[in-house]
Amino acid sequence: MVLERAASSAIDTFDPAQAAGAYGRPLLYAQRALRYFHDRARFRRIESEYGAVLRVAAPAAIASATDPAQLVIEITAPSPVSVAGARAALASLFAAFPPHHFNGIDVEPHQVSLLAESVSRLQSVRSVYTLLSPTGGVLVIYEGFNPDVDRVADPAERERKTRELLRQTLEEFRSTLAVSEQPVTLVAQVPVAQQGAMSSSQESLLKAANASDGANRVVLRFGSIASAETPAQNSRVTPRKEEALAADSVEVRGPAEAAARVVAELERRVAQAAASLALRSFRADVPVPQSLVARVVGRGGETLKKLRAGRDVTIDVGDNS
Repeated sequence: MVLERAASSAIDTFDPAQAAGAYGRPLLYAQRALRYFHDRARFRRIESEYGAVLRVAAPAAIASATDPAQLVIEITAPSPVSVAGARAALASLFAAFPPHHFNGIDVEPHQVSLLAESVSRLQSVRSVYTLLSPTGGVLVIYEGFNPDVDRVADPAERERKTRELLRQTLEEFRSTLAVSEQPVTLVAQVPVAQQGAMSSSQESLLKAANASDGANRVVLRFGSIASAETPAQNSRVTPRKEEALAADSVEVRGPAEAAARVVAELERRVAQAAASLALRSFRADVPVPQSLVARVVGRGGETLKKLRAGRDVTIDVGDNS
């Protein structure tokens, strides 16, 4: 260990990749461990305990690193004793989380949100901590305290059980994705009068529900439009037989989670249209003396135009006002 003095401070470094031991992918191990320790604020504890400053790569730099040298941690403290203590604490921290305590899978970015509900349950049941990346990475870490693992005395067997625990956790995540993305057909009730506008703007509707492209793609069939369509009489290709769909219904086909989001968006728009209609359905007759009609109407109907535009109302002036 080499200590240097610069500006009355002691400086040393710690290489996380060296803690990988015989593991064949030291860069991957360093990236996983650093990402986890960042999330769990482990470096702050060491800084607080030893009065040191740890210069650790930021999460974005960790993810994009191509060489272990880019992830070396610099330790700075007022004295060599503090630096040595902080370095020993780092060594102990990484030793407590060897490579087999980490495992991960890559998923599509849109799938990350589908796993959120499973994370807290698995964390409590299996003592496994999970990090979900918005870009599509799923990292699981064994934090200890699982009796099925910790009570095993033989180190090799304990490592095997740890690996199996993480593998099972990732398999459950994969199963969750498989179920969530199972194609389904749902039906939403949409008044016929609203279907035309929804059909012509369905791309924006699907985008609002994050169901417009890729694995999230959802297909809509509008009952009022489907019932009005007539099959071609002279086609040599027999069209796929569609199930009958009520005129006031919209069929939603696609992955379960995405289809559910689209149904929710359809229902939201129907409710919004109903609320708007309710506001517009109010009607009141206001008697106006004949002598004041001209003032209400205004020159060339100017006053009425301003009222209609500014209040978003319809005003009719009867002959007997």
